[in-house]
Amino acid sequence: MLRNKLLSNIFAHLFVFFLLFKVDALLVNKEIYTSGFFNPFVNHFVYLSDVCFVLMLLFFGLHTLFNTGVGGVVRKVFKERFTFFLSGFLLAILLSVFI
Repeated sequence: MLRNKLLSNIFAHLFVFFLLFKVDALLVNKEIYTSGFFNPFVNHFVYLSDVCFVLMLLFFGLHTLFNTGVGGVVRKVFKERFTFFLSGFLLAILLSVFI
């Protein structure tokens, strides 16, 4: 699927481009605004660079999955020692975000 690789590359370039700008959207929660006071530490923001990053990962994963298959991806990722430790590090970061 050449289209998934192309979309992944486009979103990777957009991600790097939007890192320079602080383009975000405020997710409003009605319970916070009972007093009418705005506190940026209580609100949630979604940045355009984050959306581009997630879409880049999605299309890259689809491209990798459809080109090598699931078994090929697992063998390829854990084949090299550096990639194994990097995957473990990223998994630890991902777990710490949710815990």
